[in-house]
Amino acid sequence: MIKTLEEFFADLWNKNRGGKGAIIPDLSILEKTEWSAEFERFRKNRMIMGAFRYGLIKDQDFDNYDLTKEISRRLAAYESTGNLDYLFDIANVAMLEYIKGKTEGKKVMTGDDAVHNEKLRDDDA
Repeated sequence: MIKTLEEFFADLWNKNRGGKGAIIPDLSILEKTEWSAEFERFRKNRMIMGAFRYGLIKDQDFDNYDLTKEISRRLAAYESTGNLDYLFDIANVAMLEYIKGKTEGKKVMTGDDAVHNEKLRDDDA
């Protein structure tokens, strides 16, 4: 039976999307294996406590904060201390930048940005 172009590309995508011919599992499995519910819970808990401490995000004025600098500051603190709390902060401040940030020209540009994690060592060598 001859495949339609849609079927051909769907099969090609399914065959290659995991690299080295791997087949990626269903979305329900990926939601469990490619996401940390615990990290999300810690992150959300801190946002809820922040609402009690500082008020609702929609009511806060972020004009006096450089949120991208705050991300860098917290990353440096995490790297020097290993305190995982800073990772939750980084995620939350990134969300605040998304919601209320003042970065000029910010936009969602879907696609491969060609910025990928660098390997510390090459396991294939």
